Amino acid sequence: MVFNGNGKSQEDIDFAVNQEVLVNIDSEFDLEHIILAGKTTGKRARAMLRINPDIDPKVHPYVSTGIANSKFGIRNSHIPEYLKRIKECE
Repeated sequence: MVFNGNGKSQEDIDFAVNQEVLVNIDSEFDLEHIILAGKTTGKRARAMLRINPDIDPKVHPYVSTGIANSKFGIRNSHIPEYLKRIKECE
């Protein structure tokens, strides 16, 4: 099972981590809240990164989520920062 979507509350993330559900990291906000959930629950969070590949899908701009200026996902250039933050929590 994967817990995905924007606007995840801390309570929901805590519950997901406690139940060992895989949580999608969609933003820096998500990353910090997942780290906090691991500390709060005493469990190692299972998570994955939603990557923004910066590829133009050639669809209407309002529904395009893979381009560089999209509010969804983590830009390729930021992946090393996220991985470093995750490794600091191990």
